[in-house]
Amino acid sequence: DHTMFELKVQKNWVGHSLKELDLRNRFSINVIGVNREGNMNMNIDPDDKFKEDDVVLLVGPNDIFKKLSSINKL
Repeated sequence: DHTMFELKVQKNWVGHSLKELDLRNRFSINVIGVNREGNMNMNIDPDDKFKEDDVVLLVGPNDIFKKLSSINKL
C-alpha cells in the first residue's frame, strides 16, 4: 500500500521549508529524512529550508508516486 522513495529536492522547493510546502496535507506523503551533504537527518525541523543538493526520503501511498509530475510542480 505504501512506498518509500528518495527524491532530489525539486528546484522550486529550494529555499522553502517542509512546513511551507505542506506535503503531508497536499499529497499524503511524509518526509522521514533529509540527506544533506552525505548526512541523513531523520530529526527534521519543519522550518528548515531545503537546499539545492538535498535528497528527501519520502513515504506515501503507492498511487501518489505514480503522480510525481504533480509533486514536481509544487
